[in-house]
Amino acid sequence: MLIAIAILTEVDAQAAEEFLIALVEGGSPRDSALHVIRETMIRLRSDSAARSKALVFSHVALLVFSAWNATRTGRTLKKRDIEAGKPIPLPI
Repeated sequence: MLIAIAILTEVDAQAAEEFLIALVEGGSPRDSALHVIRETMIRLRSDSAARSKALVFSHVALLVFSAWNATRTGRTLKKRDIEAGKPIPLPI
């Protein structure tokens, strides 16, 4: 996760700070990309099968960068956009 944060900070430090605070604290509208990603990460982390494994960096990067791009472009994020194994988008 730290690598993803560093990458977002390189793209836009102020926006990265606001994005990460919103991701950690929650409270985003239910239809926002941040809410979708936050809920997905919480679900994955609390899943009994996932408890014994750390989230794979590639999936974390997919989740975080997809939400970042959707937030910055005003798009909605669909669950199919963030399925494990999808290509990791470059943060814009």
